[in-house]
Amino acid sequence: MVRTDALHEMAADLGAEVARNFALLYLDMLDDRLEKLRTALAADDPAATLTSAVSLHTASWMVGADGMAEAVRGLADLARRQDLAGARHTLPALEELVPAVALALRQAISDLT
Repeated sequence: MVRTDALHEMAADLGAEVARNFALLYLDMLDDRLEKLRTALAADDPAATLTSAVSLHTASWMVGADGMAEAVRGLADLARRQDLAGARHTLPALEELVPAVALALRQAISDLT
């Protein structure tokens, strides 16, 4: 669910504390990012949906949450094509990933030294 080498590479480059803090910030902001995505979709706003999806995709990729990143990328692609009905259809599957991603990321954070 989380590619732990992403955090280890970040730790090697920037230090374990920076990697840990970035991953914790990702977790702290995850619900807000999802809420912005939900709000943009509810408002039928393709630009805001795309911006929110790209933000979540990039952050997910950086912490190694590849499954989440790929799911959000698919949603972003739909928003880019202005297929918000399709994007809304993919949101529940994306939201189902959150608990497992959060758990795996917390474990990866605890493994950083």
